[in-house]
Amino acid sequence: MGVATRVGDSKLTLLDANHCPGAAMLLVERLDGRRFLHTGDFRATDAMAELQPLRDGARIHTLYLDNTYCSPEFCFPSQEETVEAVAMLAVEALALDPSTLFVVGSYTVGKEKVIIAVAEVLNCKVAVTPDKLRILRCLDLESLGAQRLTTSWASTQLHVLPMARLTLQGLARHLAGFPGRYGRLVAFKPTGWAYSGTTPRPQTRGNVTIYGIPYSEHSSYSELRQFVRRLAPSRVVPTVMPAPTATRRALARWLGEGPPSPPP
Repeated sequence: MGVATRVGDSKLTLLDANHCPGAAMLLVERLDGRRFLHTGDFRATDAMAELQPLRDGARIHTLYLDNTYCSPEFCFPSQEETVEAVAMLAVEALALDPSTLFVVGSYTVGKEKVIIAVAEVLNCKVAVTPDKLRILRCLDLESLGAQRLTTSWASTQLHVLPMARLTLQGLARHLAGFPGRYGRLVAFKPTGWAYSGTTPRPQTRGNVTIYGIPYSEHSSYSELRQFVRRLAPSRVVPTVMPAPTATRRALARWLGEGPPSPPP
């Protein structure tokens, strides 16, 4: 990361994309002086535009942009705010019923920050499948080291399951696998698509509750807007296709607005 490498007649630099572990933005610098940035899947932060390769004075010619949530209704909270809210929900649920089983949804990679936050506030191990354990070990995350992870579902009240299994029916079956051990199950389903502009309303059936958590590893609308305006590229190409006409108009409008005013 951050080290320019010669590739043919160009220089290639990898920059942290703040997506799943290992995800990188690609900065390509051509001999003729043109510079191209491909974000790939990314979650924009203020610090990104301050990375040395992006603030050395040379303008980005073309920005290839992850426009997953490029629509005004997706101005969801920052990752930090969302993770803190999940941790508080876990603490409250545990206080109401110490026999609660907690579940966090995850993809093959991704959502690790949510898993870590819940594990830390509950001060417990994280139960995962053998396949997920191998993947997490490859990621070499200090907060999800060998002492924190287990494949024994019965040894901890925090389980990580594939996102597709986080349904009321599927979780009821999962809870039924531990008769007499847990009084209820609370699940967190972290995805930006859960954002509705209001306080998350849980789905509940019997003793199973699912919280749709607006946690995403893609940029919100406001983060995309700020990122584009700060870089001020000559051209923006949306990479999530087909990009709606409204998205293309928004990108063109952001470029026309120029860089933001300096903070007071």
